[in-house]
Amino acid sequence: MIKQFWYTMCSVFLLSCGGGNKGGDTIEDVLVATPVLSEPSNQFICLNHENIDFSWSQSTGAQNYLLEVATDKQFLEKVSSISAITQTNKTVSLNKATTYYWRVKAIGNDSESEYSSIFQFYTQGDAVINHLPKTPSIISPENGDEIFSTSVSLEWESTDEDSSDVLVFDVYLGTEVANLELISENQTSKTHLVNVTLGTSYYWRIAAKDNHGGVALGSMSNFNVQ
Repeated sequence: MIKQFWYTMCSVFLLSCGGGNKGGDTIEDVLVATPVLSEPSNQFICLNHENIDFSWSQSTGAQNYLLEVATDKQFLEKVSSISAITQTNKTVSLNKATTYYWRVKAIGNDSESEYSSIFQFYTQGDAVINHLPKTPSIISPENGDEIFSTSVSLEWESTDEDSSDVLVFDVYLGTEVANLELISENQTSKTHLVNVTLGTSYYWRIAAKDNHGGVALGSMSNFNVQ
């Protein structure tokens, strides 16, 4: 009985170890790393709408890449979808005076990565015949302010030398300088109420846009919620 039990346990152990290693090798072989976007950087203003250079990081396991550009963050309105890109860059011509979003996916032999994060950028309009909006200035909270509430009213000021222009604003907020989220788009009000978390530092900035495609990005500001 002791010998039989010992042989049985050895057989189970060997089968378990052999099966585990084989499965692990198969999973590891198909992993494709998600690309990291580089240029145009998030919230960038492209002065030239023609020949815009897109670039991203090289992904382990990738054979080629898919680049998508859209006019909406959900990518329902794609203006460019380029597959089988073998380099980590691509030049694309787009329309002027437009807000765009872009992302990249890496494609391997038998699998593909998740989509990268989404970057937003603007193509400038005809600044020669149109004055750009004044750079938005922060009113409240001021840079470095301490906040003792779970809701904060963001307030700013921006004007346009062209009195007939209509200004709208994009509001960006996040806990990392390099990863701000667009929380409000094309709003006309110069205030925006946000819910925040205690014990957290936040960064925010405003983009002012006129109806001729002119864009002005405000400086980054920070506040701390206690």
